[in-house]
Amino acid sequence: MGIGRLSNHWKVNSTPFYEPSPKTTVLHTSISSADSGRTEDGYMHNTWVRQDIVKVNLQWTALTGNEVANLISLMQGKEFTLTYREFGTDKTAEVYVAEVNYTKEYDGLYDSEGGLCTNITAAAVEK
Repeated sequence: MGIGRLSNHWKVNSTPFYEPSPKTTVLHTSISSADSGRTEDGYMHNTWVRQDIVKVNLQWTALTGNEVANLISLMQGKEFTLTYREFGTDKTAEVYVAEVNYTKEYDGLYDSEGGLCTNITAAAVEK
C-alpha cells in the first residue's frame, strides 16, 4: 500500500522514486581556490575551481518504513544520476548521498509496512 507517490520527474538512475515535499530545496554554489580572498586594499580576488555545483536537499514529510528502506537502498552511500525538477523542467546531475535521515514513529496502522517514518531528508550533492 505505502504512502509515497512515485514520480515521473524525480529519478535515481532512471528509476522513479517518491515525490519529495514542496519544501525540497535546490542550492547552486561555487568553489573558490585556497588562494582566493581579500587583499589588504579590500578587493576580492577569486580563482574559481568549479562553478554552479548543485545540491538538492530532498525532504519527505512521511513515508512507510519500507519506503524509507527503499530510498536508502537507492541512494545512501552511492553515486548516481539524479533527475530532479527545477523551474518546471527536468534536470539531471551526477550526485552522491552521504546520509539519509528520518524520525522513526510507531504507528500501528503501518506495522505491516515497516512502521511510519517522518521528517525524511537526503542531501544529493553534485560530484
